[in-house]
Amino acid sequence: MVCLVAMRNRWAILTSNSGRWEDLRYPTSGVAVSGISSEPDRSSTTGLLLFDPTDIESIGGVAQLPHAYRAGSPIRPHIHVRPTTDPAGASSVWILQYKWYNVNDQIPLSYTSDTIVVDHVNFSGGLATHEAASFSEVDGAGKRDSSIFEWRLGRLPGNASDNYGSDVELFEFDIHVILDSEGSYEEFPNAP
Repeated sequence: MVCLVAMRNRWAILTSNSGRWEDLRYPTSGVAVSGISSEPDRSSTTGLLLFDPTDIESIGGVAQLPHAYRAGSPIRPHIHVRPTTDPAGASSVWILQYKWYNVNDQIPLSYTSDTIVVDHVNFSGGLATHEAASFSEVDGAGKRDSSIFEWRLGRLPGNASDNYGSDVELFEFDIHVILDSEGSYEEFPNAP
């Protein structure tokens, strides 16, 4: 199947096996924190969330997959962070817990968990580096547009691999998704 789609003042040809990656973004400057665990502090300079080197702190949210999401394709959750002091090659450990379900599906009782280790690099000239780290790709088999991805994200400072003794500033939690259209023709394509 081939279709011609107008995209930002240009035309693009989309075939059944083409697609474009896009971010579902959750900047931490706009994330409200509440009772999952201890709440992260906020940086007095940036307003972003600071995750502690000793206490487990976490945030949560909900992503709804857009109408342009390629049904059944995988998604790739990841974080963008920076250390707050010279990390001297240390690492922090992060956990992502999630549930992913379609419209009219039963919501899973428990969360699936995945952890990543962020290998921090040294400051360069006294400046921190912007670091991105990816969780495992999440299989999208059977998932459709408007499905819900519930997520909880936090740092695991008690983990043996977390040896960075300072706060880590979280810029953003993102989910890369594959889009293969401009959206759906119906407003609620998966409604009963």
